Amino acid sequence: MNSPLSLTFKDKQNYLFTLQSLCNICKSSLVLSLEQPQLTEHTTWDIFNTIDLIQMICIDEEIIE
Repeated sequence: MNSPLSLTFKDKQNYLFTLQSLCNICKSSLVLSLEQPQLTEHTTWDIFNTIDLIQMICIDEEIIE
C-alpha cells in the first residue's frame, strides 16, 4: 500500500510500538467518551482520523521482516 505519509521506521520494534501506541490512544479516547463524556476534549472525528493514520502507516509484513 502506498501511503501519502512517507514514514520510515528504523526497525520492526519501533514500528510495532508506534502502531500499539496509536491503538491505545483510540481505546483510551473511546473509553473516556463512554465513561465521562463531560471530560472529553476530542471528537469522534479525532478518533476516526487516528484510525485512518494507523491504516496509512500499516505496511506489508514482508517489508518489515
